[in-house]
Amino acid sequence: MFIRRAQIVNLWREEALKAAIEAASPQPPTVEAIIRAYLEPMLTGPHLEDQGWKNYYALVAYVNNSPGWGGRLMAEHFDPLIRQFLDALRLSLPGMDEKDLYWGYQCFSGALTLALAQTGRIDHLSGGVCRSDDLADACEHMVYFITGGFEAARRAAPAALTTTSPKRRAARKA
Repeated sequence: MFIRRAQIVNLWREEALKAAIEAASPQPPTVEAIIRAYLEPMLTGPHLEDQGWKNYYALVAYVNNSPGWGGRLMAEHFDPLIRQFLDALRLSLPGMDEKDLYWGYQCFSGALTLALAQTGRIDHLSGGVCRSDDLADACEHMVYFITGGFEAARRAAPAALTTTSPKRRAARKA
């Protein structure tokens, strides 16, 4: 079930990424278009009415955060497509430091995983203003925050060489 649904989700996202790239051609797609291509196929649509998909997403959240399973299963079934998204981001974020790109993806993956888990935490924290089972609403908020994070990291990269700590500057040079 994990593998079968991973193939479906990856197909949806790959088609969305290709559409974003084609729509922007000959320019690279915007960061927002890339993030939407990654998130919208998973977090919007009629499949979310099926409890099986909600359970699957909770399983993905668990697996992604499990040292034992996460590394192997996520790498095997999701990394090839994730690398396509990272390549698209590189084109849309010229000059972005590789380390920032990967940490940005780590933050992105963490936000997505928390949303997929649908723990009810945001429901409680927000006093009901937000609902963890409203993945479409989560999608819209994540698109803007994740897009902004990647764009801010790229803008900060050149300045970071002269304005950050000596440790950070040395790490960027390595």
